[in-house]
Amino acid sequence: MLTGLQSKKHKWWQLPATIRAHFKGLTYALRHPFWTVEALDEARQGGLNRVQHIPVYVNETPAMIYAALQPLIPHDGVLWLPNSMSEWHAFTDFYSLPPETPHRFVHNAFGPLPEPSNEETKNAESLGDFILVSGRIERRKNQYLLLKALEEYPSIKLVFAGKATDVEYARIVKHLAEKRGNTIFLGHVQPTTLTALYRKARVHALPSFHETPGISNLEAIASGCWNVGTSMGGLMEYVGKHSLYANPYSIDDIREKVLLAWEMSRTGRNEAGAQIAQSYTW
Repeated sequence: MLTGLQSKKHKWWQLPATIRAHFKGLTYALRHPFWTVEALDEARQGGLNRVQHIPVYVNETPAMIYAALQPLIPHDGVLWLPNSMSEWHAFTDFYSLPPETPHRFVHNAFGPLPEPSNEETKNAESLGDFILVSGRIERRKNQYLLLKALEEYPSIKLVFAGKATDVEYARIVKHLAEKRGNTIFLGHVQPTTLTALYRKARVHALPSFHETPGISNLEAIASGCWNVGTSMGGLMEYVGKHSLYANPYSIDDIREKVLLAWEMSRTGRNEAGAQIAQSYTW
C-alpha cells in the first residue's frame, strides 16, 4: 500500500490512495497524465460514473491533486478505480482483495479522433476493402494467431497499423504474413492517418489475450467498423452486442468471428455501434 504525502517535492507516482492500476502486476497511484483538480471535483459530484481526463503537466502539484482526492478516499487510504468488471476481477484475484474492498467503476475512453487530410483519406481509400489491425505488434495483441486464422483466406486484405514493440515476435508475425500474402504493415502511423483507416476499414480485429477494453476497439467501433475484440476483457461491458468477441486461444473461433464480421460489413457501416462507442470519449 502506498502511504504518505504532504510535500510538493513528492513525485506524481508517490501519490497515495487512489489506485488506477493497469493489470500487469503493477499498481500506480495515478496514471500519467494527471487528472486535474477540476475533473476530480466533477467526478466527486457525479459519483465517479465518468471522469474527464485532462492532461496537465505544470499547473497542478501533487499536493493539490492529493487535496482534491481526499474526499474520495476511504479510511484505509485506498480507493480502487477499475474500468470494468473484468478488470476488477483481475485486481481481486491478483491482489487477493476481499469483496468489500472500496472501489468505483470509471470507464476508459478515447480522445476526439483528429480529422485526416484529403491525401490521407485518398491513401486509405486506395487500399480497397480490408481488415484493420490497430495496435502495437506484441504477444499480448495476438496478431500471430489472427494471421493463422486467416492463413487460408488470402483474398481478404489485412492492414496492420502499429509499432513493433516486440522485435522477435514481429519478425515471426511478418514471416507468416509473407507466406500468406495480401498483408500490409504500415508501422506507426499518425493519429490522422489512423482516423482515415478506421473510416475506410470494413472490419477491425484485435483478439488480444487481454484488453480493458482496448482503446483501438472503441475508436474503430466509433468510426463505424464492425469489430472483433477479445472475449478476455471488458469490451462487452462497454458496447455489448455491437462487437463480436473471439476466444484469443482458439484459431477456429478467431476465424469464425472475423469471417462473420466480414460478412456483416456487407450490410453497411456499424452505425448502432458507433453511437454507443462515441459516448466513451474524454
